[in-house]
Amino acid sequence: MLVVLVPVVVELSRAARSFERLCDTINRDLPPTLESLRQTTEEITQLTDDVHVGVQNAGQAVQQANQGLHSVQGQAKRAQAGTRSLIVGMKAAWIALTASESSRDRHQPPASTAPLRPVPLSQPPTTAPPPPIHQDNVAAAKPIAVDSDGFVDSPNEPLPASSATHQSDLSAPSTIPPATDA
Repeated sequence: MLVVLVPVVVELSRAARSFERLCDTINRDLPPTLESLRQTTEEITQLTDDVHVGVQNAGQAVQQANQGLHSVQGQAKRAQAGTRSLIVGMKAAWIALTASESSRDRHQPPASTAPLRPVPLSQPPTTAPPPPIHQDNVAAAKPIAVDSDGFVDSPNEPLPASSATHQSDLSAPSTIPPATDA
């Protein structure tokens, strides 16, 4: 049995030396490897935080751009409404002006062609009172129709072909009665 025991002990001593060398190698190489692994983990964490902050900043930029777009759209709508109101007012004024000029022309005698004479300075200038408003003048004025876009359609002007189909889409156009002096 001693003969069998000696080779087993020799092999166990070789295995123990080999294990000792392995442990020395692990003790020598494992700490720097673990330190490198720790640094890599910290860098990945930092990059993840940077990406998160970048995504948040991009989200805020998109929200600000969206708010700016809504603001510009609101301003454009207000400008469009203001422009439409201005155009409607100008058309209404033009229609009222031309209607009052045409009714004045019907009730005034033709202008004389006689030359004007200068008025002496000793006499104060005389002014004639404005002509009274008669019921037939008020009846001659026609109401002004306003379409859904806020544009005035004059009853005396035909609609263009493109507006004719648009006008037929209106269910009940609003009308503005002519101004009357009380």
